[in-house]
Amino acid sequence: MRRIAIAALAAAALGSFGVPAAASAGTPGPSGVPAAGAWGSSAALPADSSAALAAGASSAAVAAGTSSAALAAGTSSAALAADLSAAGTSDFDPASGTDPAFGGAPIRIMPLGDSITYGVGPAVANGYRTDLYDRLTRAGLNVDFVGGVQSGDGADPDNEGHPGWTIEQISAEVDTWMADARPDVILLHAGTNDMRASATVPTAPAALSALLDRIEADAPQAEVFVAEVTGAGTTPNRPMWKRRIDAYNARIPAIVDAKGPNFHLVDQSGIEGIDLTDVVHPNTFGYAKMAWNWYQAMMPVLDVSGSAWPTTGNPYRLTVGRRCIGQSSGDIATYGLDCHTWYLRPKTTGSTVRTWQLPVPVTRYVKVVMAVKKAGGKPVTKTVKVSTTRWIQGY
Repeated sequence: MRRIAIAALAAAALGSFGVPAAASAGTPGPSGVPAAGAWGSSAALPADSSAALAAGASSAAVAAGTSSAALAAGTSSAALAADLSAAGTSDFDPASGTDPAFGGAPIRIMPLGDSITYGVGPAVANGYRTDLYDRLTRAGLNVDFVGGVQSGDGADPDNEGHPGWTIEQISAEVDTWMADARPDVILLHAGTNDMRASATVPTAPAALSALLDRIEADAPQAEVFVAEVTGAGTTPNRPMWKRRIDAYNARIPAIVDAKGPNFHLVDQSGIEGIDLTDVVHPNTFGYAKMAWNWYQAMMPVLDVSGSAWPTTGNPYRLTVGRRCIGQSSGDIATYGLDCHTWYLRPKTTGSTVRTWQLPVPVTRYVKVVMAVKKAGGKPVTKTVKVSTTRWIQGY
């Protein structure tokens, strides 16, 4: 099995949290980008069948009882460095960012999936790709994102993100894409669209397993990073989406475990709630978290240089963040739509639990007694404007 040798990445800033559009997206429109409003419609969501998924048709390739602990632990960079030491010194060239394992060519990375890979949500469809690409190229690495789709305005917009596509639709084309792009690294985020219809919910795990088999047959030496997909937003239909996505994600670790050492699990499921602009698509803050998660998952596999990758620009360490939300419910729908600055603060006074909260100015008018006339007389009052702050809880 070929391993990719990459020098330690230079520190890279998280970058600007731009102001994405508040519009949502769903089923593909004429241009292939989901049309506004479709994801937020409860009519597009048939009766829930997450129970069928939890018990559903399993692929023979999914090993029963396989623990994901070994996968989570991964192959340490120290072990890989020891392997290289036993075989001789590494000939990786940090000046050019190239690796002789690829003939000195750029490391070809394919972002593969649906609208979340494409970047739907913010005003400019960069998704997680531009942030991840910038982290690598700022370190002087020679990387090339590959795919037949272009989206966003980043330096390298190539990808295979197909809005509205299910896992089986991706599988039907993946042989051609692999042959054309010849990727060394694949970042797969797929299955969200399978959660839309009750017919595809229970078959999604087996479809994912079959897709990974095809990828392995097409690109046996590629390192494949497979995501537990992002969660559900704050829309009224969140409970059904959350049940379906959670049940699907619970099956993914065993599927990835069964595929061998070239396959790696990446947990993107914590990106949910106010990190999404609608029911499924991340906002810019959510995509920054996705980029970070890919980056961290790639480190123990790709970094054999012996130098630790930098941890600067970690979005999970921020205590203030701008989020743009286009669809929601409850207090967030009343006060939190559009783009606002949210704060990570104690859930209640004195609490050690911190949650993301939005400050909302509250104004009320009260009568204050200013003076009292002679006994039996009317008091003199004055109406006073009182301004306070109410904190809206995010989730």
